Formats: sequence, structure tokens, C-alpha cells
Amino acid sequence: LRMALDLKSRSGRMRAIAAVALLLALVAGSSLAHEHGGEGEMEDGEMEMEMPEGCGWPKVASACPVWDGLKYVHPDSHMPYDISQQDVPCVSRSATCRFTSTLQCEPGMRSLDEMDAAPPNQKLYYQLKPGSPAACGHGNREFSFFAHKGPDTSKVLVVFASGGMCWDADTCGNPMFRSMAIDALQGSELAPAVGAVFTNAMQLTPSNLKTGILSSAPRTQDPLTLSWSGNAFADWSVVVIPDCTGDQGIGSRSYTYDA
Repeated sequence: LRMALDLKSRSGRMRAIAAVALLLALVAGSSLAHEHGGEGEMEDGEMEMEMPEGCGWPKVASACPVWDGLKYVHPDSHMPYDISQQDVPCVSRSATCRFTSTLQCEPGMRSLDEMDAAPPNQKLYYQLKPGSPAACGHGNREFSFFAHKGPDTSKVLVVFASGGMCWDADTCGNPMFRSMAIDALQGSELAPAVGAVFTNAMQLTPSNLKTGILSSAPRTQDPLTLSWSGNAFADWSVVVIPDCTGDQGIGSRSYTYDA
């Protein structure tokens, strides 16, 4: 910098500008190096939080209980079975379920083309279980989503259903204050799970998943008033994705808030 203090000459001014530019470049480079960190340091987007030890449960994955329409059972023995909150998410298997007179499931997930079409002007949903590692927020309930085959499987309406958000031990875990998977709090279910409002849509009965934009009423126009009624998406296929992890479908990791 001392070499560039002669600002009266053109060359002095140029040297001053070059020196300042070099100084700014050095400062910016130092700032970027600090921001991005070196190998093994915190990556962009990660939160610098100390992880608690866990909930004290065995670090072994148990089988996920399976809902048979009336109760939770073991996937192999089909005997009554349940587990509480887990440190390691339970293990589940992929399956496709539908409701006839009872809930019937088969291994693997069907595509829309492999599903049976619903009766005319009706919405009939299949339950699709992707299996592990997908699980609900306490690690003791399997995750599933739902699909309806419309007349035209090239038109698909994807619905991300809200399930409540959580951000601390109470809102994620305390049944008195929990705001995660709030629809699962109906009845005696205390664990975050895919709520009954979704499984009820598998039957040919009224459901919240069969109204409004999900209604099966076809779009029609009154010839006298020229007004429209019904649903413009009535003949579309539908995929409904519940949220049972308290992150509105945008989370990317697991976190234990309170050991």
C-alpha cells in the first residue's frame, strides 16, 4: 500500500486501485474459506446442534406393527402386537392394500395401471406401503400413502396432505401437546401414524378425501344459467401423501429433541 500513495500521478492512482482490489480479494477469499469450512466441518444447511443420547430403547430394529383394520398385529404371526417409541425405526415391508369386505394386503406395490378402476362416479383408494426405511415420527408405525385410479391414468393429481408440524419435545412427543400427525390422535392412538381419515377413504363411504378438488362429481354446465358445477379433476387419478413426521413433507433427517 505504501508504494501506491503517490495519487497525483496516473500510475500512482492505478497502483492504489490495484492494491485496494487485491486487499478486497484477500478479505473475500478468507471469508469464503471460513464460510465453507474445511474437510470434516459442518456442511451448508446443517444445524450446529448437539444430539442427545437417545430415548434409552435398544438400538435394534423391531418389526413394525401392522394395522389389520381392527387392531395392530405382528406381520408374521398376525397376533396382537405393538411397540412404543423407538430409537431405531421399525422395519416394514412393501405392500398394496385395498378394502373389500375386510382389509386385504398383498406384497409389493402396484402401479396405477395395475389397480382396479373405481365404480362410476366413485373414489376408491388403494393403500401403498413403501416399506423400510419409511416410518412415522416415533419410529414405531409404518408409513403409507394412497392412490385412486381414474379413467385416465395419464392425468395424476398429487396431494401433499398436511399432518401438523413439531419443533420440540412437547410438540413432537407429548400426547397432551403434540402437533405432529394430529389426525392420528383420534381414538386411542398415541403414536404418530397415518391417520384414520386416510384409511377410511379406502371404503365406498363419504370421506374428506372425496370432496372438493377430490370429489368424483363430474364437471357439468347448466344449459340455462351456463353456470358450472362439479369437479374439473373428477376423472383424474389421485395420489395422496400423508405427513406423519411433523415436517410438512420437507424434512431430510431424523432428530431426537429430548433424550
